[in-house]
Amino acid sequence: MVLLTGCGGVAERETLDVRSRGAQQAIGLTLPANARVTFANRMRGLDDAAQVIAVMPVADWRDLERRILATIPDTAPPTREAAAHLGTDHDEWTPGSQPHLTARQLPWRGGVESLTIGAAPAGPGMVRVFIFWFQT
Repeated sequence: MVLLTGCGGVAERETLDVRSRGAQQAIGLTLPANARVTFANRMRGLDDAAQVIAVMPVADWRDLERRILATIPDTAPPTREAAAHLGTDHDEWTPGSQPHLTARQLPWRGGVESLTIGAAPAGPGMVRVFIFWFQT
C-alpha cells in the first residue's frame, strides 16, 4: 500500500495501492509486474495529479514505454530539458537529483490530461521511472 496525500495536506489522506484497478484507471497506466513502487503521491484539487516512482528492469521499462508511445503519434525523443516538467524535488520525489534523467511530456487521453514520463539508471539492468500525471 502507498500513502497518497492531497494538495498542501488540506485534503483527506487515503491509502491506495497504485496497482489497484482504481489507481490504474485514474492514471491510465498499468505498471509491469516486476516494478517496485518506491513513491506515490496524489494531489486532489480542481485538477487532480499523481506522482509515482517505480524501479524496474530495463526490459520492463522499454515495454512500458512502447505501450505508452503506441497510443500517441509523433512524440519527441526524451531529453534532459523535458525532465523539468516532472517538477521540483520534495519528500522522496527527486527528479532534480537524478543526473542522467531524461523525460518527455505527452498529451494523455486525447489531450485532456498530461503524462510526463522519465527514466534514469538505477543500478545494473535497472531503471528508476518517474511518472507525473495531471488533468489539464
